[in-house]
Amino acid sequence: MSLTLSGTNGVVGAGFTIDPSGINVAVGVVTATSINANASGLTGELPAGIDIPAAQIVGVCTSGLSKTGGFGLYSGYAIIEDQKAHGTNPQTTSANAWNTKELTRIYANPQSIVSSLSSNQFTLIAGTYLIKWHIVLHRVDIVTTRLYDVTNSAVKKVSMFSFSQDNGNYAAAHSEGVCRLTITESTTYKYEYNSSVGNASGIPGNTNATNTEEEIYATVEIYKEA
Repeated sequence: MSLTLSGTNGVVGAGFTIDPSGINVAVGVVTATSINANASGLTGELPAGIDIPAAQIVGVCTSGLSKTGGFGLYSGYAIIEDQKAHGTNPQTTSANAWNTKELTRIYANPQSIVSSLSSNQFTLIAGTYLIKWHIVLHRVDIVTTRLYDVTNSAVKKVSMFSFSQDNGNYAAAHSEGVCRLTITESTTYKYEYNSSVGNASGIPGNTNATNTEEEIYATVEIYKEA
């Protein structure tokens, strides 16, 4: 390979130049112990120990990246609800028994971590999850809700203690809980509640004529860890 030495252009060879602005390699491989340069147009794999300042990395990378941290803890989320039409009462409550809580729709599921919702049961794909829930019950006295693993017939987590008077139209219990779990295969879950007093009328639906919005009686937030 021929080289040309020039006071103006520096060292010029086939596919590369060396001048006061640095080294420009159009074709071939550069072997170096350190690089501190503009990464625009850089392709291929960098040898171990080669670092490029973050400020020099511009543009869009569409493939070839692997996550090693700093991208956030969660890779997906979903929201499941017990949603009813305006003015519709929810299910009734039965005392001293574990009753299945109604869940009627998947409100959000952008990463498809919830593979299905059927008969008040939802199925999660394999992964590690943080799950939060908030369930409203009416005139039930002492009440507990729990996350139940249908696939493996196991209780995963119970809620905090909750209480509402068993009389009076304004006595509502807000049952909340949180659970972290890891599953290696698709697993189906449901929510159950157990109250010391039953209420055949459920929670009164919203009869405010100026409010025609839907009724939400339960919310489940699901976060999948990366």
